[in-house]
Amino acid sequence: MEDSKQRIIPLTMWTVGWAFVARSFKQSYIYRSNVRIAFVRNILGLFITFSVWTILYLGISDVKGVTYQEMVQYVIINSLVAGLVTSSIAQKLGQRVADGSIGNDLIKPISVKLT
Repeated sequence: MEDSKQRIIPLTMWTVGWAFVARSFKQSYIYRSNVRIAFVRNILGLFITFSVWTILYLGISDVKGVTYQEMVQYVIINSLVAGLVTSSIAQKLGQRVADGSIGNDLIKPISVKLT
């Protein structure tokens, strides 16, 4: 009987935030060609970045005390942080706050299933 009842989840900042993230993720994957192009662009960018650093470190153990492995770690961490910081989700959410349309989203019931 418990399966037929809906579980009520309190709307906290995290659940509302997760709903925005999930919605934005779904909207971005509607257009499969955009996803494929973005994937190829990201892979190509990483390939070019690693190629440049590999060529620069060719035959050299370190540059001013920075080894090739340390530079690779820096590039990976930098790419991850840049991806998080330049997320379009934050920009869309900020725009909705600025124009006031976020109020419509906040008063609507949101069904978020957390497992």
